[in-house]
Amino acid sequence: MRDDPEQNVYRHFYDRMIDAQAMHNLRRADCLIAISAFTKKMLVERLGCSAEKVQVVLNGVDHEIFKPVSVTEAFRRRYRLDPQYRYLLYVGSENPRKNLASLVRALVKVKARIPNIRLLKLGTPEYLGNFQRLKKQIHDLDLEDELVFIDSVPLEDLVMFYSLADVFLFPSLNEGFGLPPLEAMACAAPVLCSNAASLPEVVGDAAVMLDALDVQGWADAICETLGNQTLRQDLRAKGLRRAGHFTWEKTARETMAVYAQVGQVQG
Repeated sequence: MRDDPEQNVYRHFYDRMIDAQAMHNLRRADCLIAISAFTKKMLVERLGCSAEKVQVVLNGVDHEIFKPVSVTEAFRRRYRLDPQYRYLLYVGSENPRKNLASLVRALVKVKARIPNIRLLKLGTPEYLGNFQRLKKQIHDLDLEDELVFIDSVPLEDLVMFYSLADVFLFPSLNEGFGLPPLEAMACAAPVLCSNAASLPEVVGDAAVMLDALDVQGWADAICETLGNQTLRQDLRAKGLRRAGHFTWEKTARETMAVYAQVGQVQG
């Protein structure tokens, strides 16, 4: 994706130079740990790394932190969250690979069918140009009331946002792993995500997966999920079970096993 002009987020010549040096150093490594099978595939295809020297160790989630919690009135007041609205949640940046433009277009269609919705976008803007284009798109589509921007929040509030969400949305085009859908599942939020890159490895059968660029498909799935309590409960239960398979303890054990294996070979 870094070679796609539409996805390019290099801000300076030195960004590209540092990236090229990093890729060169990866090729020289005796062993690489990839955070998903998709990432391993990219290392093999894009860098020409031997598949044998790339080991997959999936990320985890801290279940002591990310778990379902009760949404308090104080929390609702702090962020002005009116209970009359249905809340959609997105957590992340406005990096073009996150595909927020498609989600915004889908929101227009959802609004026509379910007027009392709000899409909460959590995350401090990282790419000013992309953020400004996103804001212009929202203005042009008359969605300034329906899309609410919230900067970085304390961890305990992030967990409460996940627990509040009627639906969590993640339309990304490219992810090396994708922690937000996993965190959302651990908090029992119903998850809709794209079927791109590593995301199927993360969500398994515990989320509704969609073509990232199918705007009508996203609108239909959002409306169906909001209108179907049984489906939401099913997704919540499946998400909790799926998230339970991902722990940082397991990640640490598997990482140490790779270190031990590399040490034996070099010894």
